[in-house]
Order: sequence, then C-alpha cells, then structure tokens
Amino acid sequence: MSIPNPRFYERLMKDIRYVLGHFPTRNLVRLRAEVRQGGVIRHTYTDNDGRGCVLNVLSRGMPPGMQITDKPSLVRFFTGGFSAAHMGLPEYQPAKYLVKIWDGNPEAIERYGTAVPLSEEVLIEILNQVIRERIALHEQERQVRTRALERLQTRSARVEDGTRMSNPGGI
Repeated sequence: MSIPNPRFYERLMKDIRYVLGHFPTRNLVRLRAEVRQGGVIRHTYTDNDGRGCVLNVLSRGMPPGMQITDKPSLVRFFTGGFSAAHMGLPEYQPAKYLVKIWDGNPEAIERYGTAVPLSEEVLIEILNQVIRERIALHEQERQVRTRALERLQTRSARVEDGTRMSNPGGI
C-alpha cells in the first residue's frame, strides 16, 4: 500500500490504533489468524461462508450487543447510538474510514490521500506490531505486580515477626 504523504500514513496508523484499542488482544490475534486464512472479506460485513469484514471479525466473542454485523451496530459500538448525529461524531470517524480504506472506497482519499485498499499483508504487519506491544506491556505490568506482591509479603512477614520497619514506604 502506498500512501502519497507521510501525514496521511500517520493518520491511518492513528486511526487503526484507535480502532484496535477498543478490542482485547485475543480479538487482534483472532483477526490476524482470520486474515492469514482468508476469513476476512471486503465490501460487506459478513457472508454466507462465515467470513466477516475486519470489524466483524474483531468483534466476535464480544457480548451480543457489541458485535459488529452491520453499519448501525458499527456506529453504536463506537458512539453508543445510531443516528445521523452519531455518524458525525469524531469517535466514529476512525472506524468509518478504516472500513473505507479496507474496501478501497474512493471516499478514503479525503482522509488518507488514497483509495488503494489496505492490503492483508500491511494489516498483518500492523496487527503483529500492536500485539507485540501489548504483550510487552502485559509483561511489564505482571512484573510490577509481582514486585509489589513480594514487597507486601516481606512487610507482612516483618510485622508478624515483630520487626519494626524503619522505612515502610521503601523510599
């Protein structure tokens, strides 16, 4: 995919990250697998073979009211409602234009400077990057929790032993 202007590429990446940020990591992993297996389609939300568009596949496994199966459910997912006013809300625009660039809709030009469809390969690269970032973040969070728990256990053991803590804040 060639985007003629770096500013448009930055906007596309910002939009994709915004949209992906609404879904748990397991849904991103599922989308990546479906893209690799040819289970992601263009120009319609679902087909009779069980395949779906990017946002339909991303929303699978979510509670029934949060699954994206058509335009009204897409708008509701990102805005909480479905009306002309909701479709104009800023929080809906990244998803709206992600659908347009995935489908190669000419309206994508106004936001990204191109209507060349987002390729499966580029989508997989982006998913890989976001998944790696999330895994690294989850690992950092796990390490912080582990260290905090170890500190609490040490403090608790000192209190039980009757040892007075001279620096209880660890500062």
